[in-house]
Amino acid sequence: MLLKVRLILVCIVTLVISALFAGLSYPKIDSTSIAAVWLFNEGKGDAAKDSSGNGNDGKLTNGPTWVKGKFDMALQFDGKDDFVDVEDTDELSGSDGKKLTVVAWFKTTKIEGTDNTPIVTKYLSASEKDWGLTVDSGKLKFAYETVGAGVDFEVNAPSMGGVVELDKWYHGAFVLDRKAVKVYLDGAEVAAATIPTETPNTDVNVAIGAVVYRNNYYQGLIDEVAVINAVLSQEDISTIMNDGLQQALSVSRAGKLTVTWGSIKEKD
Repeated sequence: MLLKVRLILVCIVTLVISALFAGLSYPKIDSTSIAAVWLFNEGKGDAAKDSSGNGNDGKLTNGPTWVKGKFDMALQFDGKDDFVDVEDTDELSGSDGKKLTVVAWFKTTKIEGTDNTPIVTKYLSASEKDWGLTVDSGKLKFAYETVGAGVDFEVNAPSMGGVVELDKWYHGAFVLDRKAVKVYLDGAEVAAATIPTETPNTDVNVAIGAVVYRNNYYQGLIDEVAVINAVLSQEDISTIMNDGLQQALSVSRAGKLTVTWGSIKEKD
């Protein structure tokens, strides 16, 4: 009789656990495809640690300040000269056949003109830009430029929505699959296009909150930025937006990504 009771209890517990896990959603990417994750949860100091374990730490330049963010802490930028500088690596760059997703939370207090609201960019010059996620005249956009493209190529969003207002939190993202680009605002696809060439691979650093060569600087808050060498689905991006990078990507308390994310795999 006691054995039967124990078996029944085991079955009940198993069903409850199964029901709980059935409701969980995980980004469908391989942990090895994560290039960098900046949570901005340090709260002090002049370094933004890369929680991916890849060592792509950012240097706080000219004094961004630590403030309360969308998830835990964030960085506030003054729009004058401060940004986060991240050393160039191949995994952060563009390239032929590149698969790339960049995500970020942002709350801007200034929207003026072309690229004057740079969230995260990798721009060497006016003619060579690996990739960028910016707000251009109130519209979230992806941009890149290379000699083969001829001109600055932009994928921006007002046709399907995607207009950004001042002093409101937004989750922005772009997904690059070789030449196919999609832009997402608050988990919704707001723009899509095919770019004319592959993205370049320059040796310029990543700038969070700036287009350095143009002296364009972001004003407002930025939180939870990630660069992932994989093509994330809309569902994946929504999960990251809703749960935050720390939970969605299973970042441990030590600030490093866990070895496994269950049975998730990179999207082909």
